[in-house]
Amino acid sequence: MLLRPRLAVTTTVLFVGTGLFVGAGAIATGLATPVGAQTVSIIFVEPVVPTQNDVAAVAENQVSIAPGRPADLKAKAAAEIAKRQRTLAELTGKVGASTRDCGTNAAMLGEISSTASRLTVLGQTIAAEADFTRARAEFQEIYTSFRVYLLVAPKAGKVLRCDAQLVRMDQLRAEAAQIQATLDAARASGVDVSASQLTLNQALASLGAINPGAALAGITGLVPDRGVDSVRAANTAALKLSDSVHDATNKALRDVQDQLAKARKDTRRDDHDADKARRELEKAQRKAGHDADKARRELEKAQRKAEHKDRKGDHG
Repeated sequence: MLLRPRLAVTTTVLFVGTGLFVGAGAIATGLATPVGAQTVSIIFVEPVVPTQNDVAAVAENQVSIAPGRPADLKAKAAAEIAKRQRTLAELTGKVGASTRDCGTNAAMLGEISSTASRLTVLGQTIAAEADFTRARAEFQEIYTSFRVYLLVAPKAGKVLRCDAQLVRMDQLRAEAAQIQATLDAARASGVDVSASQLTLNQALASLGAINPGAALAGITGLVPDRGVDSVRAANTAALKLSDSVHDATNKALRDVQDQLAKARKDTRRDDHDADKARRELEKAQRKAGHDADKARRELEKAQRKAEHKDRKGDHG
């Protein structure tokens, strides 16, 4: 019934187009920490997900200069689209494999699929474009009309984070049930477990008030900014607020874990008291049995003595 120890790992996170790289400093990869990587603290083994500070997102936020030659422009467009398609495929796998759902997984998968389909169409359009001026404008759409790294990936990351927090809540409920079973056993042995029960009840009440899905309310309807600064700023603010709500949920989950740890500690004490009470009862029972045996032996001895005396009197 032991709780899993709280895990707080500082790790370097870098999401660069083709994938997600995680390393404890340079130990996991054997490489120096990449420039632009973000150092974060991961609690409860949450999924490591892309953020707006990732290198790819920062690059996507800049004005991209189209190559000066049609062939070069089309080649770069194909490479940029392929990179985003790989990222979208990875996100589809992660969201699709999630074992819990805050209620937005289907919508997120739909958004990822739609983004991938429209990118495919855009790639085909650019490849077939004969007008270089139009090709340059279409090239810019790869960034402004899709925002894979600046919007879609961070949204998917927050969906995954919410799902992971639901998993953690399930784990805490299971641990609470184990503690409750121990308390019930101690209570049945005659031990006063009221203090431990109160702590456990408080933990369960706190857990019941936690709603990870609240962090997603402000981001589900976000759409690519299409180069409009005010929309991009609003999207950025909404994503940051979502992270803040997720962080608050994490803190609430850690508080519940601490409450359960206290309840478990009190339960061990109650269990010790129950064992002590059982030992005292067994000791008393053994003493009572010993005293009863002694009394029977004394009675039998007195009876034999009386019978002997009676027989002696008869002979006299």
